Amino acid sequence: ESAAATFDRCFCQVSAAAAVHPTAFIFTAHDLQRNPLTVWPSIEYPALTQNPKVKEIYRVDPRPVEHGGGKIELLWSRYRKDDELEITDTCPV
Repeated sequence: ESAAATFDRCFCQVSAAAAVHPTAFIFTAHDLQRNPLTVWPSIEYPALTQNPKVKEIYRVDPRPVEHGGGKIELLWSRYRKDDELEITDTCPV
């Protein structure tokens, strides 16, 4: 693994674990098929759900409305008792 890839994995995990705001946002197209090998599903998203300060995680589609954007979706909520997710990949450092 390259140093840049290791940095990316570690930075995403630490950032999610250190979040202090109760609402987290991911900005991505709602109809985008995510690559399961990226840090979002394996590290960042689970780490956000495990952070006790984070209460909700939303996906915001930043594209203009005329291009299918403008949608806001609640992905995960501590208030509705969603399960914390397991981190399946971790920072190797």
